[in-house]
Parts: sequence; C-alpha cells; structure tokens
Amino acid sequence: MQDLLRPGIAAAGLAAELCERLETLRDTVTEEAAATLAGWEPALSGGAAFRARAENLAVYLAFRKQDLTAEQAALSALGLSSLGRSEAHVMATLDAVIATLRALAGGAPLAGRQPVAEAALARHVQHERDRIFGADPSGPETRIMVTLPSEAAEDPALVRGLIEAGATCVRINCAHDTPAAWRSMAGYARDAATATGRDLRILMDLAGPKVRTLQVHMPKAFLEREKRKRVKRMREAGRDPL
Repeated sequence: MQDLLRPGIAAAGLAAELCERLETLRDTVTEEAAATLAGWEPALSGGAAFRARAENLAVYLAFRKQDLTAEQAALSALGLSSLGRSEAHVMATLDAVIATLRALAGGAPLAGRQPVAEAALARHVQHERDRIFGADPSGPETRIMVTLPSEAAEDPALVRGLIEAGATCVRINCAHDTPAAWRSMAGYARDAATATGRDLRILMDLAGPKVRTLQVHMPKAFLEREKRKRVKRMREAGRDPL
C-alpha cells in the first residue's frame, strides 16, 4: 500500500485520498460482514438489541482483517481517530472519520450518519457487568470474582470471609469435586450473601472435553534423529515408539 504521507502533500489533499480509501474499506467491510451475518442468521433470535451487537461483531471481524498501517498513520497526522478503539461501534466510528475527512477535503457531508449513543452504550455495559458479576452500588466500579477451593464445600466461614472481603461473584470449578460439593459451596455462598446484604453471583464453570494421549507412534524419520540410548530406554520401559 502506497504511503499517504508524501512530502509536500497538503492537508486537504491528504484528507481526500484518505477519505477515498476509507470509503472503499467501508464497502469491503460491509460486504464481508453481511456474508458473515447470513451464516449466523439461525442464531439471531435474541431480539433487536442482540442482533445489533451481532452485526457490530461481524463488522469488527471484517474490519480487523484489513491492514490499515498507512491509513492510521495518516489519520494521526491529521489529528483524527486512528480507528484503534472502534470495536464497540465500528461502523459509526468509521462513518464519523469519513465525515470529518470529507469536511477537511471540502466535500459534501456524509448523508444518513447517526451519532454514537455513548451514554446508552455505557449504561448497557454497566447493566451486563452487574448482571454477570453482581452489583455493588456503594462500592468501586471493579467487580471481584473468586474461585472457591475444594475446602469451601466444608467451610462456610471461608466462603463468608471471601464475600465480606469484597467478592461480588464466586466461581465453582466443575472440573473438580462433586455435585454434592458444588451444592454445598453454592448454599454457603447464598447464605453469606444474605447475611451480609451483598448482591452475589454464582458462576458454574463446566468442564469441557479432556483430550488424553494414550500412545504415541513416531515415524521412522523422527526416530533417526533421536539418540539410540533414548530409544532403548523407551523400549525397556514398554513404550516402543514404533
């Protein structure tokens, strides 16, 4: 990609060239995002808000595939956003930058552009934070998630101490212990939350498939590079590599 920051180029000329590139980028990203979204269509039944977030994710994925090194350097030179923090609302940010570039180049404003509802977005993030990690209206913005150890199934004082110390969410690792232990941990956590007046969340981390290697066979080409003593030790241990 040709460098936009050529010696002697005027701000208006740079803005015009950059605007043209970003408009082409916008078309590319829009087309690819639409194809991605079409593949997600069966899962987009969570309402308008959920769909809007899925659309932004599809745009973000398409946007991140592009090499914008030259464009970002030029945007910074003009004192504009380099699009490096646009993940929350990619298309709106891109449109805002294009609109500014058009103005700098003396062109017509971008029609139909909607400003980003920053306040509404912040409220949504806060709502989701509190829904997942618990609310603490009188405390700091930070939420604390603590993984309960196995001992927590038999030690209610341990669980209460963690919650009193500031935990707003406890995680139970279901890769360990038993359903009875998980039930005990959750019960102690709920009792402690009630006693302390805390808005606590309990997250159950389900264990996924575990891949286990039973036996490995090595091709002869690999064995030729191994030391004979090591291959001999493997065979003596009952682990013949062939």
